[in-house]
Amino acid sequence: MSISFDRGSNLGPEDLFIIIRDGFGEFLDPISLDFEIFYEGCDPEPMPMITGPTVKVSTGRYYASVVIPADAPLGTYFIRWNLKANEETNRYAIENRFNVKKLKRC
Repeated sequence: MSISFDRGSNLGPEDLFIIIRDGFGEFLDPISLDFEIFYEGCDPEPMPMITGPTVKVSTGRYYASVVIPADAPLGTYFIRWNLKANEETNRYAIENRFNVKKLKRC
């Protein structure tokens, strides 16, 4: 896993982002977009841990504006983006995994 964030991190446009394109490769603003962040702990069903606003950077590019809690469990998480591109498409989800690690002090 290559994406990791420290506890207490304030995530911005280059962290948890999504780029949306249509079937022709053109950037697209969906008619609905939201996200949930889940912790993959020992429970059989992951529990939603973090939510926050979705911020538009430009056409078709958005990011999750969240702060990783300072007491968040260490380990693997995933963000589930839920979107509906237009009236003709069904709502669907895209997931990406990342790690939360302990901030090291020097």
